[in-house]
Formats: sequence, C-alpha cells, structure tokens
Amino acid sequence: MADANKRKRLSGFQYRKMSKAKKEREENLPNEVHNKVVTDTPTLQVNEKTEEIHNYKINDDMTVDGSNSCDINETNKLLQVQAKNQINVRCPMSVVNVDGKKEVKCNVKDTNVQYDCWFSNDPAKWVLNESEFDYYSKNQVTTNLVDIQFNKTFRRIGKYNRKLPREAFFRKLLNGEFKHRNWLLYSHSQNSLFCFYCLLFAQRKTKFSRPGFGYIDWKNCLLDVNHHEKCIKHTESVRKWHSRQLDNQYCIDNSLKIEINKEEEYWTKLLHRLIETILFLATRGLAFRGDNETIGSKFNGNYLGCLELLSKFDPFLANHIDKYSNKGRGNVSYLSSRICDEFIDLMSKTVLQCIVKEIKIAKYFSIIVDSTPDVTKVDQLTVAVRYICKDGSPVERFIGFLPSVGHKAKEMELELMKMFKNLDIDMINCRGQSFDNANNMSGIYNGLQARIKQKSNTAEFVPCSAHSLNLVGTFAAELTSMGNTFFLRAQNLYTFFSASTSRWNTLSKELDQIPNAQLLKNLCPTRWSSRHSVCKSIKNGYVGILAALEIIYNDLNQRNAVKHEAKSIYNKIKSLDFVFLLVVWTPLLERFDKTSKSLQLINIDLSCVVSLYDSLVCYIQEQRNNFEIFLSEAIKISGINKFSWEETRTKRRNIFFDEEPSGEVIFSNSDKMKNEAFIPIMDALILQLNERKEAYTKLCDKFGFFSDMENIEASELRKKALKLVEYYVNDLEVEFVEEIVQFKKYIINFPNETKNMQGMLKYLNNNPSLNTTFPNVEIALKLFICMPCSNASGERSFCVLKRVKNYLRSSLSNEKTSALSILCIENEIVKNISWTSLVKKFSKLKARKKTFV
Repeated sequence: MADANKRKRLSGFQYRKMSKAKKEREENLPNEVHNKVVTDTPTLQVNEKTEEIHNYKINDDMTVDGSNSCDINETNKLLQVQAKNQINVRCPMSVVNVDGKKEVKCNVKDTNVQYDCWFSNDPAKWVLNESEFDYYSKNQVTTNLVDIQFNKTFRRIGKYNRKLPREAFFRKLLNGEFKHRNWLLYSHSQNSLFCFYCLLFAQRKTKFSRPGFGYIDWKNCLLDVNHHEKCIKHTESVRKWHSRQLDNQYCIDNSLKIEINKEEEYWTKLLHRLIETILFLATRGLAFRGDNETIGSKFNGNYLGCLELLSKFDPFLANHIDKYSNKGRGNVSYLSSRICDEFIDLMSKTVLQCIVKEIKIAKYFSIIVDSTPDVTKVDQLTVAVRYICKDGSPVERFIGFLPSVGHKAKEMELELMKMFKNLDIDMINCRGQSFDNANNMSGIYNGLQARIKQKSNTAEFVPCSAHSLNLVGTFAAELTSMGNTFFLRAQNLYTFFSASTSRWNTLSKELDQIPNAQLLKNLCPTRWSSRHSVCKSIKNGYVGILAALEIIYNDLNQRNAVKHEAKSIYNKIKSLDFVFLLVVWTPLLERFDKTSKSLQLINIDLSCVVSLYDSLVCYIQEQRNNFEIFLSEAIKISGINKFSWEETRTKRRNIFFDEEPSGEVIFSNSDKMKNEAFIPIMDALILQLNERKEAYTKLCDKFGFFSDMENIEASELRKKALKLVEYYVNDLEVEFVEEIVQFKKYIINFPNETKNMQGMLKYLNNNPSLNTTFPNVEIALKLFICMPCSNASGERSFCVLKRVKNYLRSSLSNEKTSALSILCIENEIVKNISWTSLVKKFSKLKARKKTFV
C-alpha cells in the first residue's frame, strides 16, 4: 500500500510534453475571453473648470497579498498623486490612419501640456524597432490607474471568471507603507500586464515581457508580480535602464550623438522661424511668392521679404541666410518655395484633422454648401460644417473648396461624398443641410438635398434664411412698376456722380453743408437688405443732391450730354412719387438689414429665425396703416403737394359701339399711389414672409415644446416627445418621453437667461451630473441646434477666396487655394497648433532614415 501511494515519477519526455501543452494553453489564453474584453482606451475624466481628475477609490476589502488589509487613505493619496503625475506626462492614445499609415494620436487635449503623439502607451503594440527602442529607453511609460476599468478585465481561468486585482500595482512594505509599482504596465488592447524594464532589456523573455501577449494569469497575479519584482532578470533590466539614462561620456557613439543633437537643434530653430512666418502670411490672406526666389531682391515676395526683415534682428536667421541662401538647387536651405508649400499643405491638413476630431466628438453635424466663380472663371464649391462644441455652443467650420464640380445635383453629390469619405466623416450622422434656393440644390425630387437625404433620412433641408429674406424684398420691389422704377433711379443717381471725379467733388461739397448727410452708396445686386444704406444716403442728403444736380446742368463748361442727363435725373427725383417711395422703403429696409445680419450669426437657431420673421410681419402690418404719415413726411421733404399724375389729364380707354360702359375704377390723387404701389408692396412682403417662414416653422414644431415646457401639460408633453422619438428612431431612446417630463420640473431652477434651447444645452454641459440624468434631452437639443439657419459661412468664404486668389495670384493651384483659405478662415485653430508638432510631422515625412523591425 505504501508503494501504491507513492508519487509516480514521470519520464523526461512526459515532462517536456506537459510543458509544451502548458505553453500552448498560455499562448491561446488571450483568445479565451469571457463575454467582453476591453479593447478601447478609456479617456481621462477631467473637469475643465477645476482641472481635477475624478479618481476611482480602492474598496475597503482590497488586499495586497491576499491576507492583510491596506490603508485606504494612504492608497487613495497614492492614486491621486499618480493620476496627477500622469496627466502631466502622458495622455490616452488611439491609433488612427493618416495618409494610409497607422499613427498614434492623443485622446485628451490640453493646451498647457506637450504630448508626444508618435509612440503608443500600450506595450502590446510596441514593435521595438530602432526608433521605438531609443524613445522608450529615454522616456519611461507608466500606467494611469484611472484609465483601467478593473470590473471589465475579466478572463476565463479554469472554471471561473477572474479580474485583474487592483492591489497588484502596489507593494506593501513591512512597515505598512505602500509603493506604487511604476514598472507594471497594463495593455488595454490585450487585457494583459507587462514589465516595462524587462520588455526592453531582458535577454530571455519572462511572463511579463512576452511581446504582444504579456502576463494574463489573474489567478496567480499577486504572487507572480511579487516574485518577478525580486527576480534577478528584473533587477538586471532595471540596472540597464538606469545606466542608459546617465550621460555616459565614454560611450563609443557619444560624440556622434552630440553632433546629431546639435544639427537637430539647429534645423528645429530654423523651422520654428519659418513656420511662424508662414502662419503670419497665411492667416492674413497675404501673397507668398514674388517674381523670383533670390535673397536680397526686392521682387522675391512677402515670404522671403519677411525672413530678410527678421534676419536684421535675429542673428541666428541672419547667419543661416548668409551661409545657405542663393546656392541653387541641390543645397539644403529650407528657404525654397517647395518647402513653404509643403508646410502650407501640412498645416491645412492638421487644421482639418482638428475639425474632424471635434466633429466626431460632437457626432451630429450639418453641411453648408454654396458655389461661386473665382477670378479665373473656375466654379468653386465651398463646403462648411456646423456642429456643437463641448460647451454647448454651435460652430461652423470651413473645410475646403471643390473646383469645377458642375451645377448638376448628381455631380455635386459625388464630390461631396468623396470629400467626406476622405475626411473619415460618416454622413449617417448628418442632421441638417443648408443651401440657397436654387433648384439644383433645393429640389425635393432630384436636388442635392434629396440626394443627401437618401444617405441620411433625418438630414433636414433648411433654406438659407438670409437668402430667403432677400428674395422677399426683391419680389415686393419688382411687383409694381413704381417700385421697380424707384431703385433704377437710385442706381442711376449713383452712377452719374461716380462716373466723374468733378461731379463727385461737387456732390461732396454740397453734402458737407448738411448735418448727418452721407455720400451716395452703390446698389448691391446680391445683398438686397443693404439697399437701406442707399435709401438712407439719398433721404438724408436729398437737398444737397438736388443742389449738386442743379449746379451741373447750369454749368456752361459741361458737355451738353452731361447737362441733359443731370436735368433729366433732377426732374425724376424732384417729385412726390420718388420721395414717397424713398420715405416708405427707408424704415422697411432698415429693419430688413438688421434682421438679415442677425440671421447670419452662427449662434442663432431655428426658433430665433421664426421669431424674427414673425416680428417683421407684425412690423409691416403696423406700417401698412401709416400711409398718411408717410405721405405727410414725403411732402415735407420734397416741398411738393401733388403726384406727377395729378398734373396731367388722366387718359381713359375708348369705348367701342358694341360695348357697354364698364365699371372701370380709375384712382386719382393719393389713392393711386396707395392702391397701386403702397398696399401691393406691403401685402407682398407679408405674404412672402409667411410663405418663407413655413419651411422653418415645420422644423421648429418638432422641437417647439422645449421653448414652452412650463406651460404645457404633462400628457401633451408626452405626445410631442413621443413624435420626436418616432422620427429620430436611431438617436433618441423611448425613455426620452419620461425624461422630458422630469426635465420640465427641473427647468424651473434654471436661470432666466438659460431658458432658451442653447442656454439649456450649455447648462447641461456645464453640469456633468445632469448629463447622466437627462442624456436624451441633451441629444435632442444637439439635434436642433446643429441645424444651420443660413449659408452665411459659405458666403464669407467667398470673400477670402477673392483675397487669396486675386488677379495677381490667378495661377494658384486648386489645392493650394483651398489650403490657404482654410488657414485664413480657421485662423483660431491655426494659432493653437503647436509648432513643435508640425516640426515632428515634417521631419517624419522628410526623413530618409530606414526603420528595421
């Protein structure tokens, strides 16, 4: 019996077989994950106001060695210190594709901290080639415990699911103190542990240094970590790492490294100066090149001219220009136009990456599209995007020009889809689109808005509110012959005086004698509301204009044609007809102009658009009853009591022998002006405003209950909220119905200035606790506010296009035109870009050093 109970000794072959099977099980263990394995790097929770990290606390039952309890307060302090140290050194990283290559980007933005975004913090992704080994040898990587979600680190170990113990990252000393194991790294992608020192320097890999896998045995984690920390391999790796940190002057390649660092520092300083010069010119829309690229020539352009100016006060730049300039091709100087163009392209791509990153964080966005020909008659399609920032305020960003797209909806759709695909922006999240009222864009069947709606069925089309307001005024002015003739005479008046400097001087002298008088303004064909300045200048300087015309047509030195034209214009404007319409249009156009400027603001939403349109309708309805007031004011200004038709005999139509006398109504005196011009103009304005307003009212009705929640009963509020949920099926949960009812009670506590939709969204974003309580309310507000109200951002980009590509710069390529426009329009983002990151990107693109894996 004793022999039977003895342990049977296995053969060497059986031991090797068991060892091989165990090794295979360990290698396949990373795939045996329970329901869910953490693969995404969690982001750091940072309060922007206090810049404090919301740390997780250790549970009371947490142990280090499985038996002894640890000091909770001391451990929490260690965690907080570690988290604060980490936010100053590292940030969570994510891998993105840039130009077809995988690169590591930061997920946390902090303008006060410079992050190295080219190397990953995930040890499982380390390739450990020459460049990575050199970097990690000089820069120790540590794990931020705040980023680890320990409850989601489960692995199947035998029959049980086990999770990574938090206490593995701390070592309890004999005296009760705790030391943080900064060498222990956690991999989010593989859900495993690595030893930083052994992964770099251990000749024979241990459990904690297997490339790509790491340590995964959570059951024996505490024992193995303690054992590994005291083993000879680990201590030897630590010694190698520390010795590498020292500046060993006896190193063989030490002199070479010193020379390399000097060269690197030299060219970095130079590139810093070049980048700042390029940013200065690009953000102001100034030209770069001249007729040549010769240093010292007065025709070498603004770029080299600015460098020459800086060199007078910068000895470093002066020395570089003296040493490297004007040596021709094949000599590295970084002063050529090619390097300048490469930096412009790199900067524009960096700005686009920042915009795309913000769009992805906001998720929902809207597009703004418009087109115009440039100076070379190439049609440029401008594209802008509207989305919501973290603080709840809407922004509109310009993302580029698309040249020679064509005016067909299908062609524009293909180019837009290609552009957004290249930028990695998902059109499924598009919730709004704003164009002008052209049929190729606004058509409900084959227009661009209909085609985009096929990509995203909730991408609501919003006609440009400012453009619609222009169409309202144009329709009313052209409705009657009197109204149309009035603006033609106003433009003829400006054309006559501006055609000659002597006539303009005569007009200026007469207007200087009149208080509050202004010089005549030109009639803008596109911005119809700007005609207010035209009417105002004529009204305030009416007496001076008549005096100037009288001087010109009585001047014997003037040509007969000029005198005849001056006399004709004088007779046309010195009439009660002209002055009456002048008095009527001046206050109306003033309100139109002010309203149009408000509609073009970025921070306006559709509810404000509807309110502004309603206010205009009420104002015009009130003015419709003031005919007598306008007439008395016109008589006072002109000094004439009769209209032009009152001074001539009224013509009547002859009645033929087979006709009976008809009841034709012929107006006379002031009734003709009232019924044939004044009333039709007012009614046309009211009718057109109400028609144009319907497009915005339909969209506002879906979200209208937000503006008047306090006065809506709970049952009615539930019905409206349910309709919104049924429309936005993929965005809002059914819980939104009850959320909005609770939110109605909570909104009473909101300040009065935050009870509009934008104020609500900002209040929710500034109070993180409310986001978890009302998440669907926040989404609904974002959906509404991200809808554009006008395409004014597209119109503004045309102004930049005229400066960037003018008649002196007509040979600019389409790519460079778009890049310079991005840098000029989005100059706020450009100013926040770190020049050191640009230098690193540039050096990475230009490096000819080969990397061996």
